This record gives sequence, C-alpha cells and structure tokens, in this order.
Amino acid sequence: MKINLTLFVQIINFYITYYFLNNFMYKPVTSFLNKQKQKESEIKKNLDKKEKELLELENAKKIDLISFKEEIDNKYQFKPFEVKDIPTQIPFKIDRQQTDKITKIVKEKLVKEVPHVD
Repeated sequence: MKINLTLFVQIINFYITYYFLNNFMYKPVTSFLNKQKQKESEIKKNLDKKEKELLELENAKKIDLISFKEEIDNKYQFKPFEVKDIPTQIPFKIDRQQTDKITKIVKEKLVKEVPHVD
C-alpha cells in the first residue's frame, strides 16, 4: 500500500471542510433550534400558568356567585302572599227606601241612555 501526498491533502481538506461546516452551519442552526425550543417551553409554561390563574378566577367567581345567591335568598326570602279573611262583599246597611230611590235613578239613566230598556 502506497501512501502518497493525495491522501494527506484529502485528510487536510476533510478537516478544513469539517471545521467550516461545524462553525458556520451546524452550530448556528443548532443554537437557533435550541433557542426556539426554549421559547416554546417558556410560552407553554406561561400558558399553563395563565390557564391555572384563569381556572382559579373562574372558581372564585363561581364561589362568589353561590355566596351572593345564598345571601340574596337569606335576605329576601320569598314568602307567598297569604290573604286571610278578605270579604268578598263590603257589608253596609241601606234601608228599603234608599234602595228604591237608587233603583229608580238607575232606571231613568238607562232609559235615557238605552231607549229599549224599561
């Protein structure tokens, strides 16, 4: 096996290519991807935190609403209106002469207003 100069040139060429690709392509791309992953994880953490806060606020509002309803129910209790002993007619006393007089006046008015009624 003969080792000549071309083998050494290819080895040197490989290391130069590796160095440039590693420093100018691979590292910037991987650092960019890592930064993106970090941003994603931060956004997910913030989102989870905000969701927890939202759930806590929602539960607090539900508790406030329930306590408000209980307070209103206790303060303003609904009691059905019960009427006791309301007379259907107002009792008053009129003698026979007054009723005849009122009846006569009403008949006269009706005869004037509606002629066919006696």
